[in-house]
Amino acid sequence: MAWDVDPRDGSRRPATPNGGPARDVCRISSWPDRLVAEAADAQYGVVTRRQLLALGLTRSLVDHAVARGRLIGWHRGVYALARRSSPAMARYLAAVLAVGEDALLSHHAAAAVWGLRPSRAAEVDVTVVARDAGRRRPGIRVHRRARMDDRDRARRHNIPITSAALTLLDLTPELGMRELERIFDAALKERIVTRAAVEQTAARNPTRPGAGRLAALARSELAATTVSRSDGEERFLELVRAGGLPDPELNAQIGPYTVDAFWRDVGLVVEIDGYGFHGTRRSFDTDHERDQYLSARDLTVLRFTRDQVVKQPAVVLVRLTQRLTALSRGQSGRSRRIVS
Repeated sequence: MAWDVDPRDGSRRPATPNGGPARDVCRISSWPDRLVAEAADAQYGVVTRRQLLALGLTRSLVDHAVARGRLIGWHRGVYALARRSSPAMARYLAAVLAVGEDALLSHHAAAAVWGLRPSRAAEVDVTVVARDAGRRRPGIRVHRRARMDDRDRARRHNIPITSAALTLLDLTPELGMRELERIFDAALKERIVTRAAVEQTAARNPTRPGAGRLAALARSELAATTVSRSDGEERFLELVRAGGLPDPELNAQIGPYTVDAFWRDVGLVVEIDGYGFHGTRRSFDTDHERDQYLSARDLTVLRFTRDQVVKQPAVVLVRLTQRLTALSRGQSGRSRRIVS
């Protein structure tokens, strides 16, 4: 809410509908550090000209503050307070404020705020709805949409933003299938999105590029996560898929241990060993204890090194296929004791 400020006693009251001061309130003629700091602190150190005028400052006082370096211009009509730390989030909020009312952080910038993936884009993506994007603003890439369902709008870290599901849909055309799958699985695991929310968002936006591909991924019956922790695991999953084998769960939890790959239905565990990933020689010494724990639960353990996966993929694939086949044939009628 905008406020009018009476400089005589510092009292504030709601601004008049046109955003100007009430008739009985004088305009502030000296810089009100406390009021401006309060407004900026709620916005990562960023404040707009409109907000400053609503506090009771005159236009000339705002211009003087800019000229003296008290305010630092980020975009037209958007400023950062000098000598106040502005976190990275301030850059995103400043872009949304610069574009104006009804603007939403979106695409790569929104993905970074949601924690879907970091943004390396030089420009901040902002979406406007049902209006002209206006003038070109350096550092901001504006996207225009004719309409947007309220369910596709959100606020995160006090920034107006597209929902996590819509953000994922906006990114889909730029992502390969494996990269999309990894981001989607990670978002599910971190509870940033749900399968239902993603499927419904795609259904509300059927003409958006990638909507069908994302909806199919959301409808997938695979309950296993395919989020990998290392290059070795990623290369192993590529090999599994190239061989036409069923996807395993990656980084599945079995009792106190996290195993690299797990075929739950047949009780097969695969570990991809690499000294660089495990970090210390001592971690290798605990492998025997881990294998004993898994074997005691009637699980079969196969170990490959990362070099084998990369340099001898055919050997790895043959061994894996043979073991999966043998376990599948012997699975009928067996019960398996698994600690989850």
